[in-house]
Amino acid sequence: MALTLENLTWSEVARLNRDNSVIIIPVGSIEQHGYHMPLNIDYILPYKFALIASEKVRDFNLIVIPPITYGCSQHYMAFPGTISLNSDTLKLLVKDVCRSLILHGFKRIIILNGHGGNFAPLQIAIRELRSELKAVIALVNWWELVADVIRKIRESKIMHHAGEVETSVALALELRVISDKIVDFIPESFSNYYTLDLLSPPPKLMVFGWLKRSGGGGVIGEPSKASRMKGKVIVNATVSRLIDLAKRLLTIEV
Repeated sequence: MALTLENLTWSEVARLNRDNSVIIIPVGSIEQHGYHMPLNIDYILPYKFALIASEKVRDFNLIVIPPITYGCSQHYMAFPGTISLNSDTLKLLVKDVCRSLILHGFKRIIILNGHGGNFAPLQIAIRELRSELKAVIALVNWWELVADVIRKIRESKIMHHAGEVETSVALALELRVISDKIVDFIPESFSNYYTLDLLSPPPKLMVFGWLKRSGGGGVIGEPSKASRMKGKVIVNATVSRLIDLAKRLLTIEV
């Protein structure tokens, strides 16, 4: 079974060896994922990765805490059901969660992010924490852990939002995917400096407002190319590298 903080008693937490423990904080969002997937995708994927990784670990404590389910999704507020935090709210929330864990003696933390819009405030949060408390905090977007794997198996032109990759992972994890509601959509780029592919190298240009010309119901990508097999490859690689990352954190002196 996965080692989940919320299912332990306080005395069980007190007995955990801090020097042999790594905490995973899954962070995501509640936001639209096209016509074919539910609002929870961005937090449920990193949470599932963390749980599976924790189940596989035997030689150290890989502790998963409840996910931070809300993120910075202001650009999706046109879609009913989306819940968005101000970037300062997310930053302060993550800082408070990390601060609590660090004050309880846990000095090695992985923030596993599932929503691109969260990354900037999360970066600021851990930079500010690092100057305040002694801890090793790794911040990673889950897809960047396995960017090379995704590039090899994907068939679509880009990975951006609710496309081939996220849909494949959702299928592999047996999450809700409404196959007959799948719509592909890739808007045309207006500049060589602008890319919607999250796995592309620089140069990149951040531009908001694509929803005004979106014909995919919120999708940017080609979810029609998704498959359970691709998803399993991505899940297995992500879990393996997440465990490896945790092991590497244990070798760093705090």
